[in-house]
Amino acid sequence: MSSIKRLGFFAFVCSLVLTACATSEPIPEDHFYRLLSQNNPTPLEKPIIDGVLKVEPIKAFGIYRERAILFTRSDSPETLKQHHYHHWIDTPTRLIRDQWVDYLRKSAIAETVAGAQIGMKGDLRLHLELKHFERVLHPSGSVSVKVRLDAMIADKSNRPLKVVSYLQEPKAENSSIAASVAAINLALVEIYRKLVEEMRDL
Repeated sequence: MSSIKRLGFFAFVCSLVLTACATSEPIPEDHFYRLLSQNNPTPLEKPIIDGVLKVEPIKAFGIYRERAILFTRSDSPETLKQHHYHHWIDTPTRLIRDQWVDYLRKSAIAETVAGAQIGMKGDLRLHLELKHFERVLHPSGSVSVKVRLDAMIADKSNRPLKVVSYLQEPKAENSSIAASVAAINLALVEIYRKLVEEMRDL
């Protein structure tokens, strides 16, 4: 191949590369979300649980243990998908546990509320399992969220005292991911409020 042909071929390749760069869309930016402590409970005048209230590690299975924000469609609820570029800052189970422990401490329901502290045994123990934690997209364009937590309240010997299940499905203010995260926050706080009532009734 002559020098002129080589230069022509090189110019042709460069034009293809420049054209591809000009027409390709920019890579979307990753977004990360956290659960915020909000709607704090009114603290009790006196703890109703003597000793330690221990929140055990929250269980979840399969895709619910991953950090990507999940969504489904109301007209095809059998399918659950992950949002690309939208993630929780940590696994949902850790975020929920941290928020739940903070809520319990602010409620002053027990003398001590223990979360991730290793080796600390509880006089009352809470076991939670995450069953739903996703956005729900509706054909109308509206968005809601679905949060379900199953709970077991047990004594220090881990004997079940009460088993309950809570499902919250509030609507998001708009179709943005941020609005769905805010709705998830509200759903969780409502579940926490009901769980505190369960323990007070015990």
